[in-house]
Amino acid sequence: MPVTARFNPPLYPSATYTFPTVEDGAARFAGEQQGFLYSRVGNPTTALLEARLAELEGGEAALVTTSGQGATTLLLWTLLSPGDELIADKTLSGCTFASLHHGLQRFGVRITHVGLTEPA
Repeated sequence: MPVTARFNPPLYPSATYTFPTVEDGAARFAGEQQGFLYSRVGNPTTALLEARLAELEGGEAALVTTSGQGATTLLLWTLLSPGDELIADKTLSGCTFASLHHGLQRFGVRITHVGLTEPA
């Protein structure tokens, strides 16, 4: 990301990006060259936010998503496999409950609800 003298960094609302050459574009799509391709995959605005959050929290990296449901879905679909069991609180939001039961459960992840505020 280029360094500028601006006090506030610019926002990049673009969905797609240009490449200096066709070869550069091909190298980016092949994963052989760093750079932005498509905003849903990476964007200079979100990359800066992620870097600043990681620094603020003392972390190695950070990941931002467009919503809490997006973050939850990304986490669960990344970590769970068919045959796994997910233990979740009884008081989930309706959208999260539906996502678990109409998404993960139909792909072989067992969902068990417990009262996480009740130690017994």
